[in-house]
Amino acid sequence: MRRWKILASIASALLLVVLGAILLVNGWSVVHRAPQGHLSARQGTSYYVSPTGSDTGVGSSGQPFATIQKAASVATAGTTVHVLPGTYTQSVYNTANGTALARITFISDVKWGAKVVTHGIRTSWTNYASYVDIQGFDITGDGDIGINDYGSYVRIIGNHVHNYAIASCGINGAAGIDDSENSGNHDNSVIGNVVDHIGPPLSTYCNLDQGIYHSTPNGYIANNIVYSIAAYGLHTWHSATGVTMVNNLVFNCGAGGIIVAANHVIPDNFLVANNIILHTHNVGIYEYGQTGIHNRYLNNLVYANPTNILVQRSTEAQGTLTVDPHLVNYQPDGSGDYHLAAGSPAIAAGTSVQTASVDINGNTRVVGKASDLGPYAYEGANIAKIVKKLIAKKKF
Repeated sequence: MRRWKILASIASALLLVVLGAILLVNGWSVVHRAPQGHLSARQGTSYYVSPTGSDTGVGSSGQPFATIQKAASVATAGTTVHVLPGTYTQSVYNTANGTALARITFISDVKWGAKVVTHGIRTSWTNYASYVDIQGFDITGDGDIGINDYGSYVRIIGNHVHNYAIASCGINGAAGIDDSENSGNHDNSVIGNVVDHIGPPLSTYCNLDQGIYHSTPNGYIANNIVYSIAAYGLHTWHSATGVTMVNNLVFNCGAGGIIVAANHVIPDNFLVANNIILHTHNVGIYEYGQTGIHNRYLNNLVYANPTNILVQRSTEAQGTLTVDPHLVNYQPDGSGDYHLAAGSPAIAAGTSVQTASVDINGNTRVVGKASDLGPYAYEGANIAKIVKKLIAKKKF
């Protein structure tokens, strides 16, 4: 038995060497790049929030605050606010700024376990500060906007934002995540969120209610899943230019999947790549109005949209696929499994230009000749996972 284990270990090591050689010969490398904007962070104060806490407490793990707002009111550069699972009915309005080396982080310690549920207010979470992260929350309410950001260098990561403006199409519009224009703010990222059910049912015409609404320069929108939106899944406007939109999945939206447009600047230097857009009620990808000459639409998969792609210049779009992506279990209401199935044409069909280095679950993408389309990396391409499963199975 011992001899067999030794031989099995040697075989596994040889498998790693062979797989690595294959990757290198074909010009591939397994890379885990840091998220955009990442620098060596400076440690700061930690505060804790719990539904059973008290805002008269000190905000420690033993004496947590009761509201996220209380933690926001005392946060300074470098602060991390840990929010425990439970329901929080008070809206959040943050004005505390971090710095490039000392960001302020609001994090649900259990992903989607901290639920912000507001009533009688238009916006559930407003951020008027820079260098802030909002990560891992479940956010909903009877108003119009889930997260509204007015800062710069803000990262909105891994949240579930849903069910806003579902009764009617408001005259001021609605959005799950709204990156609003404000005195020249810029460089904001929206990564790995699930945004759904924004606006009234799709049987009601409404062109004002968007999934992710981005109005500032130099944005980064990646690995999001957006569906059941009255208007567009991803919509740029106002001063949006130089925006990167990669590896998103958008489906079942009323007006369309992605619209590239602006009215305060000429939208230019956009990169829209490696996205999957399907089963919208109008246009998959739409470049609207006067636009610049440097926009690129690379290796997107658009399928079962009345118009799959409509851009100003035919040379802007390259590598477009118009075939069924073969997801594991596509369902229009969000109840399906949206991973890529074996044999999907979206596997290794993307461009490596500014692709997301990890997928929505944090799995490392294979970066090199081509990337998988959409927010999920195909697990069959994850060599580390394969080896880990083999080792676990043989119990080395």
